[in-house]
Amino acid sequence: MANGLIEADVLAIVRAVANGQTERDVAKAFGLSIAAVRDVVSQAAGDRLSGEAMRREILLEVTRLDQLLAKYHSEALSDEPHRHASAAIYHKLAQRKHEVCGLSPATGVGFTIITSTPAPQQRTSTDQLREVLDELIGKQQPALPKPDDVIH
Repeated sequence: MANGLIEADVLAIVRAVANGQTERDVAKAFGLSIAAVRDVVSQAAGDRLSGEAMRREILLEVTRLDQLLAKYHSEALSDEPHRHASAAIYHKLAQRKHEVCGLSPATGVGFTIITSTPAPQQRTSTDQLREVLDELIGKQQPALPKPDDVIH
């Protein structure tokens, strides 16, 4: 493991940081530097959240859900008095499996970025045609007055 720590120490460090202890307090408790605590957390994240690790995690979760689904499916189809509760549990388990497998559409959150810079003024097709015709006949555009110019 990182920094010569055993896996139990790495897990304890990650849990301590996840539970809200400051990195400084965790470093002091384990005799590490703050940078070493950050390295341990980063390494643990890379190990736990890699693509391969996530696929294993999903497989295990789906396998557990399949076992529960089989149990509650048969109970829901039985004549037992608790069949309605079993059907509801089966439904929730099926929903969870679909979410884990990515079969349910996620609830999205949209963001709109608002800027204070005005959008550039677009020229109309009439303006573009006027410019082309003026260029062909050699007519120059009159200079527009500047905001500082005094009009008499």
